[in-house]
Amino acid sequence: MKPKTESRVAESRETVLDPVTVDKVRAVFSCLSKFVLGKKIYTRNNPTLVRFANEFSEALRGFFEIEDELVVSIEKGRILWEEEVVYENDKRDESIAFLLYKDGIGEVNISITVTPEEIEQFVDLIKNEVRSLSQDVDIVTKFWRADFEHISYRVLDEYLVGEFGEGKMGEAGDDVVPFESEDHPDAPSFADKGRVI
Repeated sequence: MKPKTESRVAESRETVLDPVTVDKVRAVFSCLSKFVLGKKIYTRNNPTLVRFANEFSEALRGFFEIEDELVVSIEKGRILWEEEVVYENDKRDESIAFLLYKDGIGEVNISITVTPEEIEQFVDLIKNEVRSLSQDVDIVTKFWRADFEHISYRVLDEYLVGEFGEGKMGEAGDDVVPFESEDHPDAPSFADKGRVI
C-alpha cells in the first residue's frame, strides 16, 4: 500500500492534468511538426500544406477553448506541458525541441490573443532553422527581431552567460556577480514582450 502523502500527490496531479487537455497540447505540437516539415517540402499554395496549416490552427483553437495561454518547457529532445511530455523527437536535424533548446530557449508561451500573422511568422522562423546549416544568427535573435506581441519565450541562464559573459568578479576574486542587464545593453530585457528571460 502507498503512503497517504504519495496517494494525495498522485490524486492532485490527476485532477490538475486533465488527459483531454494533455491530448490537445500533444495535437498542437504534432500538427506544428507536420506544418513545419511540410513548409520545407511544399509550395505555399500546395493543398497538403494548406491542410497542415488548417490542422495546426484547429489544434491551437481546440486548446484555447480550455486555456488562455499555452506555456511549454523545452528540453533537449522534448517539449513538456505541466511536466507532461507532449512532443518528443531525438532526430536533431528535424526536432523542434532541439533547435529551440540548442539556442537557449527554455520556455515558450503562446497567448490566446495570438494573431494568424504571428503564428505564420513563428512557424516560418522554426522552418528556417530545421535542417539549416547556417549558424550566423540563432533563433533567439530571430525571435527577438520578430518582436512578437502574443508569443513570448524565456532564455536559459547558461545561454546568456555564453552570449554575454559571466559578469564581473567579486572582490575576493572567486565569486561571480550576478548578470546585470545594464552591463550588457544588447541583452534581452525583462520588460520587452517576446524577449522574456
